[in-house]
Amino acid sequence: MIKTIQLCPNLNKPNAAALTEEIRELLTGFGASVTVVDAREMTSCHPDCVITVGGDGTLLQVAARAADAGVPVIGINMGRLGFMTELEPTELHLLQRFICGEWTKDERMLLRVHVARNGETVYQSTALNDAVISGDARARMVELTIQADGKQLAQVAGDGLIVATPTGSTAYSLSAGGPVVEPCAEVVLLTPICPHTLDARPIILSPERKVVLQINPRSQAFISVDGQDAIALTADDMVTITRYEKKLTLMRIKPVGFMERIGSKL
Repeated sequence: MIKTIQLCPNLNKPNAAALTEEIRELLTGFGASVTVVDAREMTSCHPDCVITVGGDGTLLQVAARAADAGVPVIGINMGRLGFMTELEPTELHLLQRFICGEWTKDERMLLRVHVARNGETVYQSTALNDAVISGDARARMVELTIQADGKQLAQVAGDGLIVATPTGSTAYSLSAGGPVVEPCAEVVLLTPICPHTLDARPIILSPERKVVLQINPRSQAFISVDGQDAIALTADDMVTITRYEKKLTLMRIKPVGFMERIGSKL
C-alpha cells in the first residue's frame, strides 16, 4: 500500500499549481502523506512513489533520480502527447487504485552517457529517452564514427545521430525515421538525422554493446540527453553509451498496453 508520495509538478505549465493542489488534497483524503517539490528541484527521493504533474518532459526530469532511488513513478499528463504518463486530469479518481496497491510495473531501461576529453571525464548523464548528437545553429554537417565493442560499425555524415532506448523510439528517433520499438525488447537504437548518404539506416543493437562515438575534428557538435541543455563537444571527444545498471519503474493502473498507446497517441 502506498503511504508516502512526492508530487513533482512542472509549475511553468498553466494551471499546474491548481491541479497539483487538487491532487494533494485527493491523496491526503485517501490517507497518504504528500510532499510537493518542483520537478526541476527534486534532489532526494525516498517516498513510496513519485507523481509527476506535467507531460513526458516533466517525467523525464525526474526519471534518473527516481531510478537511482528505486522509487516508481506515475505521471499525470498536462502536455500534448503524454506517451509515458498514465492519467489525464479528468481521471484523478483512479489514483485511489494505486493507493490500494492496484497497479502494475512497467520497467524501462536507461542509458548511461559519458563524454571523455583527453582521457578525462567532462560530462555524464542518464537517459530514459535518448542522447542526441547534433550540429550548431548554422546547420553544419556532423561527421562521426560509430564503434560497438571496439569495432567500427558505421560512419555518419549529416545533421547528427540519435542513440535511443525503446522508450525513446517514439520520440525524436521516430521523427527522424527510426522504427517504433516495444519497451520490453530492450535494445539500443541508432538513428541518423537527415543523413547525407543513401546507405545510412537505423541500426538496432543489443543493450549489452558498448557504443562509442568519435567526433570528426572538422565537426562542431553538441550532445543533449533527454532534451536537456546541449553540451558542446570538441574535436576527438569520445562519447561512450552503455546500458545503465538500473531501470525506471512506471506505475500503470489502467488496462492499456503499449499497442493501445501507439494507436491512441500516434
